[in-house]
Amino acid sequence: MLQTDTRLVLVVDDDFISRRLLESALSKNQYRVVCASGVSEAKDLLKKDGFEAFSAIVTDFRMPELTGLDLLNWLEINDPTIGSIMVTAEGEKRLVAESMRARAVDFLEKPVEMRRLMKAVDRAIAETNDRRKSRVTQNAVKDLGAAQSALLKAPVREEFRRILVCHFPMHEAGGDFYTALPLDNGRIGVLLADVSGHDLRSAFVGAFFQGMARGLTAKSSSIGDVFRHFSRILAEEWNQPAEGKLISSVLMSVAACGLEFDPSDNSVRLCNCGAPRPALVTPDGLATLIGQWNSPLGWEYPLTATDAGLPEAEGHIFFWTDGLDDLATTLKCSPAGLVTDIFKKQALGQRPDYLQKANDDIMAVRVCLGSDPLAEPDFMPLHVDEISGNGANRIDSLQEAWADSIRRFQPDLNESTAFDLLLATREVVLNGLVHGCADNAEKAVRLSICWNQKGSFFRVSVEDPGPGHDFPVDSHEEAASAELMTSHRGLIFIKHLATRLETRRRGAHVIMDFHSGGN
Repeated sequence: MLQTDTRLVLVVDDDFISRRLLESALSKNQYRVVCASGVSEAKDLLKKDGFEAFSAIVTDFRMPELTGLDLLNWLEINDPTIGSIMVTAEGEKRLVAESMRARAVDFLEKPVEMRRLMKAVDRAIAETNDRRKSRVTQNAVKDLGAAQSALLKAPVREEFRRILVCHFPMHEAGGDFYTALPLDNGRIGVLLADVSGHDLRSAFVGAFFQGMARGLTAKSSSIGDVFRHFSRILAEEWNQPAEGKLISSVLMSVAACGLEFDPSDNSVRLCNCGAPRPALVTPDGLATLIGQWNSPLGWEYPLTATDAGLPEAEGHIFFWTDGLDDLATTLKCSPAGLVTDIFKKQALGQRPDYLQKANDDIMAVRVCLGSDPLAEPDFMPLHVDEISGNGANRIDSLQEAWADSIRRFQPDLNESTAFDLLLATREVVLNGLVHGCADNAEKAVRLSICWNQKGSFFRVSVEDPGPGHDFPVDSHEEAASAELMTSHRGLIFIKHLATRLETRRRGAHVIMDFHSGGN
């Protein structure tokens, strides 16, 4: 057991009875307890007595004005070392992920079982001690962060010149890392990963993972094999008890995406474990999300993730860590469009102002799949999405996201072009959801909006899984102009909005171009 002077626990709960029950149970088990009736009072106590005075926090989630999650997010900024436990009403399991991301040590449902509470508080105190010891090594963390930056700036091997990396670390030693790997038979491997946490331990796990990946791929192992092997290490060794306690009181996990590319035949293999799905942009300006999302490394073993093959892939692949996904959510825009804007500003030597709103490291990678490794893509993705087949009722919010994606990249775009693009896209997407997907949530409409850098025009691609339909648009338009006809007027309408209209698969795939009007 820890000494009593290291066992001061702050209990935060607006309900008097719940607060007294927690205080009484903790006091009987030799904890010293300070109580607060809300988040504002808890903040005042922490600032008055000093963060270092407290060893753990037990907070209710649902309270008037500010919630327990608000308190955890405030602690992450002011003192992320204090181990915290979130208490909620039954059925609020959706809060588990948010609480864990806010670095809560445990999650308890009401009514709280006191034996489990004591174990959780012990773990929280142990985690607080570990975090504060780690803080003492801050100079080592800074040195490691500098070494990570130096690695990214090191001279690039000739075969890796097709890879472009963009990195904006928010922490001195982050868990995000990128590695290019020479594979057998001239193949190239690219590994992008995000280790949970932002401390020295996370940086160590990242360095260990990179070293293991290099060692295994040198012996002709695939990146999928690397993922499966490291997931076993995390699940069976690092995240399991050793001599009665966990090696770490917070489970370690790694979100990783690995790509293998063979320049001889343009074949690609992809393995994604917990990372955002990458986007493939083909030379003809069609973009799509590729690969399947699987559980992060460390969540399960044996790992069920499988490699996805893309034979004869062409164009460029863009992939990124979830810090960029989170920032895109904050900015209410498409992650793919944000990647494009970040690469654009990096080429100009600029740091985007909106990175101030980021809460995590930002890392993105672009891989050229063509025979010319230095070829710049003709098309850059602004919005890439798979819209659930029953999403017609969200069309207004979807349209707002499309508008933000194109405005972020081209803020001076004239109103006429923006209006035509958004209206035509809305019409085609609705048609795909209602008819192609038949409002089935298990189906999806694939949408991409790309920008052609040479021709200064947008290319919109909308594809649904339906069988399409067969009718001549031109003759139908001529007939519709002579008499009142309600059928298929959408395609006639779209034809006159777009600069160019192309249909494939009997109209189940619609491709539209919109020139920017000279801006």
